[in-house]
Amino acid sequence: MNVLLIANRQPDPRGKGDAKIAWLAKDALLADGHTVFLAVPPAVSPVSKTIGAAAALVSGAPLQVGVTRSRRLGDDIDQILRSNDIDLIVAVHTRTAHYVPKERRVRSIAFLYDSCALGYATYAGRLPYWTDAVFRLEQRRMMSVERAILAEFGRVAVLAHPDRRYLEALSSLTAPIVRVPYAVDLAYFSQTVRRPVADPPLFMFVGRLGYIPNHDAVRQLVTRVWPAIRTRWPRARLRVVGAGPSRDLRQLLASRNVELAADVEDVRKELEEATALMVPMRLGTGVQTKVLEAMASGVPVICSGFANAGIDAAPGEHLLVADSPQEYVAAAQRLIEEPAFAENLVAGARRWVLDQHAPEVFNTNFIRLCGEVARKTVQSVSRPVTQTQSLGVR
Repeated sequence: MNVLLIANRQPDPRGKGDAKIAWLAKDALLADGHTVFLAVPPAVSPVSKTIGAAAALVSGAPLQVGVTRSRRLGDDIDQILRSNDIDLIVAVHTRTAHYVPKERRVRSIAFLYDSCALGYATYAGRLPYWTDAVFRLEQRRMMSVERAILAEFGRVAVLAHPDRRYLEALSSLTAPIVRVPYAVDLAYFSQTVRRPVADPPLFMFVGRLGYIPNHDAVRQLVTRVWPAIRTRWPRARLRVVGAGPSRDLRQLLASRNVELAADVEDVRKELEEATALMVPMRLGTGVQTKVLEAMASGVPVICSGFANAGIDAAPGEHLLVADSPQEYVAAAQRLIEEPAFAENLVAGARRWVLDQHAPEVFNTNFIRLCGEVARKTVQSVSRPVTQTQSLGVR
């Protein structure tokens, strides 16, 4: 089967969320013996982004669609479709769906990763006034885009149940919405070499700090949770790991004596000595991949109920859920003072990730979905194809 994979950015197993999904999709298709034609947008200049944003404001399109729109990518996609017999198109991320010709959408998959409209809805009232106003507008426009995708595409795929339920309620004219479980790179994260429990304890947050939900979570952790932790363990340490911290976030961390590791090549080295990962998320949607990767690395996780909603792990068996500073202290105390419980929690988390989020689980679900949309039986081969034909990357 010839598949055109339209990605929002270069597939990358260590990249941002949609880059990981593009990599997983490409890898699954190649391993199953299919030919993949990859189309990704070139780098967009600041001037082009400004023009795209202005055009989006006038046309009613979401700003993020406008600033990433690429005429060259559209031309490359047209060339692929004219020159090859394409059986299936997979568009990864809402931003790429509009590149799929309308007449082909019924036999295409929109792999949205998550619902942007649902994610932006969680921002309401929690950002500065003008930023909040922009995202309220973006949320309304994204709702319109996602409704159109639901009406036009053969299938829509997401990673988490909350996104699936939201999209099902968004429009009565929906394509079947399929949840494809996220795949953790178990071969990579299982190589994390855990050290003995740190004394004093070292708590950690991991995530891209330029991403608004992560920025908000760090502020919640530092200003609300961390004072309670330090009251219980005065010598405890907190380390925030992630690229792109803003100046004000750097200043906040420094003022609270919180460690910052902003340029980390291998996150496993950081996870080696973590007493626990703390994830007080309250914004965004989808799957918190940081939680799954910590589980696979053998790191105990304490997260908000909001963060666990997209994962649906069992509290007390796979992770601990806390929604107040006092609950974070109680969870941390149990991990520190009951080592047998902590060991069982880590072992249960690893088994659960292996069962629910192994690459084989993703591959099986995704390849089945592709076969359904292409309306043909997908024939597997024993030897993976090792070459991807790529256009749109220069």
